[in-house]
Amino acid sequence: MAKVPAADVVELNRTDSTSGEKATYISSISHRSSSVKPPMRSSRSRITLVGYDEDLEYKLDTAYGTTSKVKDFTWLDHLLGIFCIKRGGRVSLAMTAMPRKPEEDEDIRPSPWIVPVYVLSSQKDESRHFISKEAKCTIDTGNLQGNLVSKAFVTDVLGYLESQFQPLTKAEEAGGTGVTGHKLIPQGAISLTWYHSNSTRVFRDMRFLISEHPMYDLILGSRSIHQNRILDVPNLAHLIDNGVEPGAEKLEDLLDKVNGLKDDFAEMQDKMEDKKSPKDPEFPEQYRKMEEALNTAVRKYDVENRNFQQRRYWNRHKKGAKQEELDQLIDEWRQAFPPEQEIPPLKKD
Repeated sequence: MAKVPAADVVELNRTDSTSGEKATYISSISHRSSSVKPPMRSSRSRITLVGYDEDLEYKLDTAYGTTSKVKDFTWLDHLLGIFCIKRGGRVSLAMTAMPRKPEEDEDIRPSPWIVPVYVLSSQKDESRHFISKEAKCTIDTGNLQGNLVSKAFVTDVLGYLESQFQPLTKAEEAGGTGVTGHKLIPQGAISLTWYHSNSTRVFRDMRFLISEHPMYDLILGSRSIHQNRILDVPNLAHLIDNGVEPGAEKLEDLLDKVNGLKDDFAEMQDKMEDKKSPKDPEFPEQYRKMEEALNTAVRKYDVENRNFQQRRYWNRHKKGAKQEELDQLIDEWRQAFPPEQEIPPLKKD
C-alpha cells in the first residue's frame, strides 16, 4: 500500500481573556502534492477567512455586465421537493449599465442639415457665364434674424467688393442675439443666387446678411426655409391615428411641390417679360427646364388626385356612408375633372 503523507499540524496559541491561560487549537491543512504546478494551486486555504467587500462585488458585477441573484423558494418548490421532483433554480439576470468611454457617446456622423450648395460668384468664364462656387449651407430653423453669409466667403471666394454691399434696414441694423447671449451685428447685405446639385430649383437674388464670423459659409434662416418650402413644418401628430384618409399625405406633398414650382416659374416669367432686366445667357435654358419640371409635377398630381378620389368615394360607398357625404365627394370630383360627371368604379386587381 502506498504511504500517504502525514498531514501538517499547526498550533494556534490564544490567551483566554478571562483566565489568562493559553488555549491550544489544532487545525489541519491538507498536504498538496508537489507535482501540482504553483499557478494551478488554489489561492484559498481551509483556514482563510475572506471578508465581504462591497467595492469588490460592484467591480465584478460591472465587469461582467450581469448580476446573479437566486430567488427564495416558494411553497411550490417545497411541495415538489417532498416528491423528489427536481426543479431548476431560478436565477434572475439583471443587466447593469456598462460604463462607456466618452468618445463612444459622441456622434461624429455628418449632419443632414449641413448640405453643399453652389453660389454664383462675380467671376465669369470664357462664355460670359457666372462661375459657381461650392459652399456649406447650414439649414437653421431656429434662426429668426435672417439668412447669413460670412464676409470672408463673399469677398475671398465669390469675389464681391465691399462697395457692392447693400445697406441694412432699421430692423437689420439692430442685429440679433444668439443662444449664448452674444450680439451679432451684420456689416451689410447682399443678394446671392444659389442652387443644389440634386434639384432643379434655383433661388435667385436671395437676401443674405453679411457676418464677420468665418466659421460658416451660408446659413438659411427660418423665414426663407418656410417661404421657399425647403423643409416641411414638423407634424408630431402623425404617430396618432387621426382618421386621415390613406394617400392624403402623399397627395398633399405633391400639391406643395406643384405650388412651389408655380411660384418659382412665376418669378422667372416676370424676369423673362422684363426687357430691361439683365439676363444670364443660361436663363432661357433654365426657364425651359423649370417649365418642364412644373408640367411634370402637375401631371403626377392629377394622376394621384384621380386615384385618391376614386378610392375614397368607393371605400365610403362600400361602408354605407350617408348620401349627403357621397354627393359632396361627387361635387369635388366634378370640380377637379369637369368633363366627367360620375366617378368611375375602381379597376379590379
